[in-house]
Order: sequence, then C-alpha cells, then structure tokens
Amino acid sequence: MDGKQGWWVVFGAMVTLTITAAVGFFTTPVYIENMLSDMDWTLPEFTVGTSIWAVCAAIVAPIVGICVDRFGVRPVMVFGLVTGAVTQYALGHVQNLTQYYIIMGLTPISIMACTHIPLATLITHWFSAENRGKATGVAMFGVGTGGFMGPLITAAFMDAHGWRGAMTDLSLVLLLAIIPTVFFLKSPKGHATAQEELEHADEDPEIGSSLTLKEAMMTRTFWGISIADMLFGAVFTTFNIQLLVYLTNDTGNEDLATIVQSVYFLCMGVGIIVFGILGDVLPFKRVLTSCYLFAFMSIILLLLPNQPIILYAFAIIGGMAGGGRISLIPVALANNLGQVHMAAIFGVASTMFMVGSAVGPYMAALQYEAADDTQVVYYAFAVVLLLSTLLIATIRNERKVD
Repeated sequence: MDGKQGWWVVFGAMVTLTITAAVGFFTTPVYIENMLSDMDWTLPEFTVGTSIWAVCAAIVAPIVGICVDRFGVRPVMVFGLVTGAVTQYALGHVQNLTQYYIIMGLTPISIMACTHIPLATLITHWFSAENRGKATGVAMFGVGTGGFMGPLITAAFMDAHGWRGAMTDLSLVLLLAIIPTVFFLKSPKGHATAQEELEHADEDPEIGSSLTLKEAMMTRTFWGISIADMLFGAVFTTFNIQLLVYLTNDTGNEDLATIVQSVYFLCMGVGIIVFGILGDVLPFKRVLTSCYLFAFMSIILLLLPNQPIILYAFAIIGGMAGGGRISLIPVALANNLGQVHMAAIFGVASTMFMVGSAVGPYMAALQYEAADDTQVVYYAFAVVLLLSTLLIATIRNERKVD
C-alpha cells in the first residue's frame, strides 16, 4: 500500500473532516452568546449540554469503533452524516433546556461516526508505520481547515438567518460530506474489516503483531495514552468552547481576543501537519511527549501579564500542540498496539478523552463564574497538562513479538 490511491483516500478524508469538524466541533463559540441571550440561559446551564454531549460521546465512541471494525468505514460514515444533519436541524428548533439537553445527547451518535475514529482507522489500513504520521497529519488537517471555516460560515449564516436558521444551513452543509465519503473513502481491497485484515496476517508482520482490544486494555501504554488524553481533553475542549470568553475577560478587548482565538485555531491546523511529519522522521515517543509539553508551556504563558505578544505566543504554541495531539494519538495507538483492531481500540481510548471533555468545560465554567477570574482556571490547567505529559512519557511498544 502507501501508494497513489492511498493519498487520494487521504485527500477525501481531509475534505470530509473539514466539513464534519467545522459543523461538529467549531460552531459553538460563534452562536453561544446569541443562544444564551435569546434563551435567557446562564453559561453553566449551557455547559451542562456540552458535558452531556461529551458523556454520550464517551459511551458511543467504543460502539462506533466496533462497528467500523465489523462493517467498514463507509457505511458508518454515511449513517453518521445523515443522522448528524437531522440533529443539527433539530438544534435550531429547541425551545427549552430539556430539549437542548436531549439534542446534545443524541448528536454524538452522528459526530463520532463521521470524524476521527473511522477516518484515522482508514488511514492506518492504507499506510505503513513509515508514512502513517504524514498521512494521518494531512487527513487530520481537515480539523484545522474546519476550525478556520466553521466559525466563518456559521457567522455568515447567522447574519443571514439568525442562529436558529444557521443550524438548518449547517445541517445541509453536513450532508455535502456524503460526496467525498462515497467517492474517495475506500478501504484497501481485502482490508475493509478487522476479520479481512486478519486473513493477511501471514503476509504482513504488522497485522500479525497487532493486539486485540482486550489485550490492548491490559497494557500500561493503552492506559497511559488514554488517561493522558482524558486530561488533555479537559483543557482542549474547554478552550474550544470558552477561549473567547476567557481572553475577552483577560484583555478587556474583544477584538484582540477574537484575533488571538483565530490564530489559535489556525495554528492548530499547522500543528496537525507539522507534528504528523515529525512523528515519521524523528523518534515518535519524543515527538508525542514534546507535543504535550508544549501544551503545558502555553498555559504558563497565560499566567504572565496580558501583553499581546504573550497572547499570540500562547495561540501559536498552544494551537500547534492541540493540533499535534489530533494527528499523533491515532498513530501512537496503531504503532504501539497494532492496526487490526485500531477502530475498537481508538474508540475505547476516545471514551477517556470524552470524559475529560465532559468534566473540563463544566468545572472550568463553575470556577470562572465563582471567582470571576481566569487565573484559577489556568493554574488548574497547568497542573492537568503537566500530569498528562508525564503519563505520555511512560508509553512503549506493546505489540506481540514472535
């Protein structure tokens, strides 16, 4: 494999993820203020919804991974896109908190089925360890382009139709991802499912040395990656949702805060590519540990006096680290635990990230509301990211050796 057709799959994955990430992950910061004002909700009340989203995503992620291993990528992706369009449309018609919480609980079924888990699994099947980092980085660059485009198109839709109408527009945008999914996202012949992969175990040592989900969960590497990613997710998801609020509070300048946030999301895309490439050309474990260490360093910058140059440095370093994590974690799981049951392993590991995503934003919102100060939040984040870096430093190759 590792040939021309594989890179066409990477291109299709990047286009698909640009659309799904834009709609699924990066629209909330744009409409949150309008929704809170229109519905007369508080930030903690709203954040309960994002916590419900993350808890349900944690439950759904392993199921999605198992379905991908059993049925292949494309059927799961198409299911996710269609159901995602329905829930996105419904979000624009909520009338109370109960309806909002129900929709937020249903949305992860679709988003988990059409983003990282199936796409990272597909790339793993097409590329060997020597090129897996680059290929995953290019594919996951769709998260960066989605992070750049999502707020822009959402703002444009809101200007034209209000926040409710924008949800309908976004549901139609999500359906567009069916086109690259159908035409580009093909599995290698004879490698569509885990069972088909195992039939090639004698031909490919990578397949023969792969761990099952049960075996992977007995290793320190699986839990080191999963717990570190849970801690990282608590910070990463909070910033995705609340960064603009924090920076505006810190600087008293919403325009500056908006620019810094934009730089943060832009550098996230750059980090996906850069760390993906570095993961192939330098010792992988050092690259992954450095990525987590840079995230910790970016929080330290937020504890310094609020000068624009310091905020831009945070955006560059923190954004690139956040992007690096997106491209490196799937590769870390595949390289150290094996590719055959990658979807199931990644699905269970993603559960931990989603637990962090559920707890982090809510706890941060409560701390911020109680203290009316971001410093206590930043100190907590610094401790969390330092712990995650230490855990990542403990991982090792757990694959079977004959």
